[in-house]
Amino acid sequence: MVGEKTAAVGQLFEMFNRHDVEGIADLVHPDFELHSALAAVEGTPYSGADGLRRYFDDLESVSARSHWKLEAVHDAGDQAVAVYHFTGVAKGSGISGDMRHAQVVTWRDGKIWRLVHFTDPAKALKAVGLSL
Repeated sequence: MVGEKTAAVGQLFEMFNRHDVEGIADLVHPDFELHSALAAVEGTPYSGADGLRRYFDDLESVSARSHWKLEAVHDAGDQAVAVYHFTGVAKGSGISGDMRHAQVVTWRDGKIWRLVHFTDPAKALKAVGLSL
């Protein structure tokens, strides 16, 4: 299952880079939740396929370009931590950023059910009982 999780997370990141909402919707659990940095502003996660569409609409409203580069996947049973670099260019200002972040990925019924964003990969690892 470890190899399958790594492959699924890698596939998910590729789909995020393509903004492939339908592909992501097929890959994830029907009750999928995305707790992203954008969701933190609103205070609620993006849920299901409609939430994914809203997430990419929100992202495109603030970012001229965005890219997720997966660095590592750390297995933690029914969870994993995906450590990645996010690069983007803000709309309007043109300011670019390159940030190292993490997502705690949780599976349910063999599918990705929840992604929870962490700005600090060490805190994401600690949240699932792992350390660097």
